Amino acid sequence: DSPSATRPAPATACSEMPAPRTRRPANPIDRLRVRRAAALRRYTTLGSVLLLAAAAIWHLARRGGLIRDRLGPPKGPGSLG
Repeated sequence: DSPSATRPAPATACSEMPAPRTRRPANPIDRLRVRRAAALRRYTTLGSVLLLAAAAIWHLARRGGLIRDRLGPPKGPGSLG
C-alpha cells in the first residue's frame, strides 16, 4: 500500500464555505437604478447584434448584386438567352 492510500482525502473548500447570498441593494431606489442599468445593457446588446446582422445582410445582398452585374448572359445549350 502506498502512503496516499491510507490518508483521508482533504476536505474541499466548497464543502466548508456557506452558500453565497445574492447581492441586491436594500434601498428600493438603488434596486430601480440597477434594474434600469441592466435593461439598458440588455437593449444595447440587442441593438448592437441587430445592427451587425443588418449590416451583414446588406453587405451580402450588395456584393451578390455586383457579382451578378459583372456576369455575362448565360451561354450554352438550353439557355434562354
